[in-house]
Amino acid sequence: MIISLIQKYLILILLLVLYLVSFSQEISNVNFYKKDNKIVVTYDLVNTLPHQAYDIKLRFKSDAGKTYIPRMISGDFRKVSRGKNKMIFWDFTKDEKELTGTLQPVLEISKIHYITEKDKSKKDYKSNSKSKNKWKSGQDMKGLFFGGETGAYFANKYTANYYNGTGTNSIYNILNPNNTYYQTLIRPVLNNYNYTYDSTSLPQNMKYDISFMVGFLARYHFSDRSALYFEMNTAKLKTTDVFMLKTDSVTSFTDPVYVECGIYGYESRFEFNLCYYQVFGKNKIFNPFFVFGANLNNTQVKKNEIKIKTLTYSIMNPQNAMYHIQQGGIGYGLILGAGYQMNFNEKFTFDIGVDVGIKKINLGENQAFKPNPVFYIRIILKSFGLGVSVSKGSDNLDNPDQVQPK
Repeated sequence: MIISLIQKYLILILLLVLYLVSFSQEISNVNFYKKDNKIVVTYDLVNTLPHQAYDIKLRFKSDAGKTYIPRMISGDFRKVSRGKNKMIFWDFTKDEKELTGTLQPVLEISKIHYITEKDKSKKDYKSNSKSKNKWKSGQDMKGLFFGGETGAYFANKYTANYYNGTGTNSIYNILNPNNTYYQTLIRPVLNNYNYTYDSTSLPQNMKYDISFMVGFLARYHFSDRSALYFEMNTAKLKTTDVFMLKTDSVTSFTDPVYVECGIYGYESRFEFNLCYYQVFGKNKIFNPFFVFGANLNNTQVKKNEIKIKTLTYSIMNPQNAMYHIQQGGIGYGLILGAGYQMNFNEKFTFDIGVDVGIKKINLGENQAFKPNPVFYIRIILKSFGLGVSVSKGSDNLDNPDQVQPK
């Protein structure tokens, strides 16, 4: 089980890495033309973060095999923010006596600047009075957005003993000494010995395995810092333990032989959460968040089995099966959680966190509110929703060195 869970997380991490790579910063749509004594290079800088600016390195390659490194340049080449129709102007007559061959511009990011709130007031980031370009502080998410989540579900062991063979699903249905049908099936795998079981040998401290959770959510943002969300998730739970069968001794002078047998329980949980989401902090990438809300859960028992050597038998209550009575039911509780929000770019954000749900699971008797933690990763797609990401300014950072000719 643990190996399988690790494999699932490795696949998840690989998918996330591929997803991040697909949204890495990119220079595209590169073109150039000659205007007076200057060469003008145009380009788009896309898939970048709103809190970052970039230095752009320009060079030209000719089909004659020569490389030109422009020095007398102006325009969008230092501390450039994301956006389209960026321009770099090269006064080539001051760098080169002549240019030979067919030229091809090559642009690459040479440095990344991480911009803080204090940088807004610095000279390099103030807008020129003749320019319409202003500092872009980010995006304000408003409206309805959608996302997905996956994680690890840690079910509380309080309800796991429901599957230990002593309750509604009794092991006695199979191991009843008067049930000759099952005796004729079980004895051959026990070397034809008679067998008995002691109810005190049945497990009393069963636990659930860590389970894989997957879900979907819709989040209505009042702003980029507060939201109300509806979440649906599901997990398949399994609990495993052992009990002992005592077989007759070969002779009256030998001790009885005990055979270890398995007992298993399987269930599905569907959960519906309605929560308030609040982000704190002023960092452009990583900010803590807190959530609280209400939980509604539905538990469905799928299987309750025992395994004796190679034989597997269901111990589910036969009357439930006959009348199609579903074991389990609706429970409820509270959700308290916290984590970190990570803003990568204008297309999506990540939430990494833990919800400590205090829930009553409708399974068995003596139900009680118990913690059922969930560790998760969520992806919110900003570009897939009914909301809008409202830009606070334009896409360019003005710079004294970025002087465009009239």
